[in-house]
Amino acid sequence: MSVPPTPQPPPRSTTSAPGPGDGSGEALAGQTTPQPSGQASVPPSADGPKPPPNGKSRGKSVGLIIGLAFAGLVAYSIVNAILGIVIFVSTLDENGPNYPIIISCTIFLALFGLGAGAGLQLLRKPWATGLGLGFLVGWALWSILSAGICTGISPDLYV
Repeated sequence: MSVPPTPQPPPRSTTSAPGPGDGSGEALAGQTTPQPSGQASVPPSADGPKPPPNGKSRGKSVGLIIGLAFAGLVAYSIVNAILGIVIFVSTLDENGPNYPIIISCTIFLALFGLGAGAGLQLLRKPWATGLGLGFLVGWALWSILSAGICTGISPDLYV
């Protein structure tokens, strides 16, 4: 008499994830599910998020913005000092103040501080953001320190 062979269950494939019909519900300990072809498995990092792939990090652009903000402040201060002296000398004329020079210098300083500062902010580049912020801060600082002389706030102080 011969004994019929007992049917064996089909071998479990290691390339498929456990399904709803296999009864396991989760992968066994130590067993990993392979990634689809073309994707490499990346282990989680304990260091936190990786820097952007283009090589630029946020810290470098923040430092650039701060540095150029100080450079913009210094540049506006130099221009303000030069044109402030021109305005002061034009008010000391023996024939009376030279209004065209006073008006043109104050309009230029207001446009340089506010217009160029705001325009550079709209470019949304780190160098433009820093420089524009420096122009805006320079205009505001010199407006406060000089009570509006030479920045276009108080033109009645010139006469």
